[in-house]
Amino acid sequence: MRLCSAVNKKIYFDSLLLDEWQKSFNLKYDWEAEVSAVIAGTYSLSLLAEEVESGYYLAEQELIINEYPALEEELFLKSEIISEREFESYSYLKLRSAVTYQDNILIVLNSKLIKFKDSKPNPSQKSKYSTNINSNKNHSEITFSKQEVERFAALSGDLNSIHLNSEPVVQGMLILLIFEDILAQYNRFAEKIKIKYFRKNKVDQKIKLFEVENSRFLALLDNKISFEIKIKEN
Repeated sequence: MRLCSAVNKKIYFDSLLLDEWQKSFNLKYDWEAEVSAVIAGTYSLSLLAEEVESGYYLAEQELIINEYPALEEELFLKSEIISEREFESYSYLKLRSAVTYQDNILIVLNSKLIKFKDSKPNPSQKSKYSTNINSNKNHSEITFSKQEVERFAALSGDLNSIHLNSEPVVQGMLILLIFEDILAQYNRFAEKIKIKYFRKNKVDQKIKLFEVENSRFLALLDNKISFEIKIKEN
C-alpha cells in the first residue's frame, strides 16, 4: 500500500483571488467577508495533485462545514491519502483534506477516488434510483464549458488528464462549487454535503438538477442519474 504523509500548506484568501473565482464561473452569491467552503476545500484537496496519478475519478465525497473561513486570514491546509487498495479491475483511494484556522477545524473533505484498469475506462456506477422524475418539477439546468473546466484546472492546480483531454470530464469540485452557489442564492447553507457520482459529466452536456425531496437532489444527464447529493442544513 502506497500512503503518503500529510501534505501541508498555508494560504491567504484575499478579495482579488475570490473575484477571480467569481468571474471565472459566473458565481452569483457574494460571500463578502467569508470564503466559499468548496473553494477552500478545493485548494486543500489539490495539495495531493502530485501524489495521485492521472486517471482517477471521484466516486464519492463528503464536505463537512463547521465554519466558513474568513477572508484575509491565514489558513492552514492539510491533505493526505489515508487508504489505498488494488483490485483486479480497478484501484481505489480514500483521501482526507482539511482547512483549519489556528486550532479550529473549519472544513473537512473526505473523498473516494476510483481508477479502472481496462482498455476502455468507464467510471460509471449503477444507480439504484429510478429516472422517473416529474419533468415539470422545479429544477436547475447546468452546462459546463471546456473553458470553465480548463480554468478550474488552472486555478486549483488539478492537472488530472481526464479534465484536459479532447473530451474533458468536469471536475467533481467544480460541480460542487456551482451547487453551493445555487443553494446560497436561496439562503440555504449546509453543514454537510454528501455527493455520489454514478457516471462521467462531460463538457457541453446539459445537467438537470432536481430536489426530489427535502435536502436530497438528483441530477439527470441524458435521462440517466448522473449524481446524487444529500445535504444537512444549518
